Amino acid sequence: MVAEANVSLLAKCALRSRIDAVVKRVQVEKKRLLQLRLHDAARFGAEAAAKHADDGTAVVLDIGDFGEKDLAEQVMKGFCDQRPNCPLLVAAVDASGSRAIVLARVPAAHQARLDAVAWVRSCCGGKGGGKAHAAQGGVDASRLAVTLAEARAFAGL
Repeated sequence: MVAEANVSLLAKCALRSRIDAVVKRVQVEKKRLLQLRLHDAARFGAEAAAKHADDGTAVVLDIGDFGEKDLAEQVMKGFCDQRPNCPLLVAAVDASGSRAIVLARVPAAHQARLDAVAWVRSCCGGKGGGKAHAAQGGVDASRLAVTLAEARAFAGL
């Protein structure tokens, strides 16, 4: 490591400028990659919707590595754009690998028989919140398989 006294002010300024440029490039690249992931998440949701009839049957999806909330929401949007009549619950492990996010959406026509908050709480150990049409919760990632099974059972699948 070079002692601070041995680096001229001009060299320090030049180095700071180069570091700032690299940081800016990294930030731009992160933003671009996020946009690609959001697009992939929406496409994943649309592809999942293509496999299900729009007959009002509830759907429970393990959405894999789309566990960050904004990505999970894009999966839901992609699905719901294609299948607006289907109640949907999605679950995925977050980037840390320790928590799973659970999101539910229930169209108005199905809220008399299926409430999004009750659906989420049924599979998240009684925790979670939201409104009748949309809710969210979280569980330990090790419980994901059980969570999905409980969600399916609650919806009568």
